[in-house]
Amino acid sequence: MQNYSNKVYKEEQKYLDEFKPVSDNHSKKKQVTQRMKVKEYDIIEKEKAIARAPSQYKFDSSTTQILETLITLRHAGEFHNIVGKGLNSVVIHAHCHRNYHLYFPEGNAVKVYKLTNGVEKNNAIYRRVEREYEHLEILQTQYFSNNTPHPVYRNKNVIVMSFIGYDQETAPSISTLPPEKLNEAYEKIVKEIDAWYNKLGLIHGSLSATKIVGNKYFIGWSHSVRKDHPMAFRKLMKDCQFVSEFFKSRGVLVKSPEELFKFITGREKINSKVLEVVQKDLWKTSQTSNHSNPNRKSTSHTKTTQNRFKR
Repeated sequence: MQNYSNKVYKEEQKYLDEFKPVSDNHSKKKQVTQRMKVKEYDIIEKEKAIARAPSQYKFDSSTTQILETLITLRHAGEFHNIVGKGLNSVVIHAHCHRNYHLYFPEGNAVKVYKLTNGVEKNNAIYRRVEREYEHLEILQTQYFSNNTPHPVYRNKNVIVMSFIGYDQETAPSISTLPPEKLNEAYEKIVKEIDAWYNKLGLIHGSLSATKIVGNKYFIGWSHSVRKDHPMAFRKLMKDCQFVSEFFKSRGVLVKSPEELFKFITGREKINSKVLEVVQKDLWKTSQTSNHSNPNRKSTSHTKTTQNRFKR
């Protein structure tokens, strides 16, 4: 793809040099503009031809059309392998078009939710994608976060964000950290959760070892909520429980989940319903974390994941 992109780039530059306006004649400029548009269309069509056909992923026609649009809009230059899977979603690594390669050198993660025959369920999926995109935008524009995926594009059941990893491989999870770096990581995570809540009014709501990768990146924001959400405190307590239990099991001196919750919220008392987020919930999260991480590589055979999306 790299060689192909360089070749197309050289051809495009040669074309542009050939048809630079030599006068201010309006008709001449109009003619050049029209021919440039034709050339641009041809380039896009060639990129579509070399990119892996989205239809092979067994998506419905509406989703396939959206994926093809990503190439037209230059949000993707080539689709690669499935790098993550969920109960109702898959994530495809996509090569960035050369116009954006400088900003996202590792490419993009294209997360696709499977649609159903139910209008209400599909609308819920659309709202989830919209919410995740909105919260990532808040993190980027208000918090200037370098530790979360950059939102690129969304359309119905598809969301595109910058890929966290190298060479089409997802970044390693926090579980791989050496012992000498655990204390620093704990302090950093607590600081981030506090900033999300008190500066942005956001709660991740689904933190796990696989949602913290590369020692500093926080991914998997599909379950995030605002602090005024009815389930906000329960989700925050769930995050606090994960952080406390994870680092305590590795010998780090930590605050208890209740202490961490009070530290972040500034509350002296905790509602009993919030405390109902018990270890059982954490166990359930750890068992399903492989299915909810939008940047984690699937350990199952790709064909199995693709067949689950066959109509």
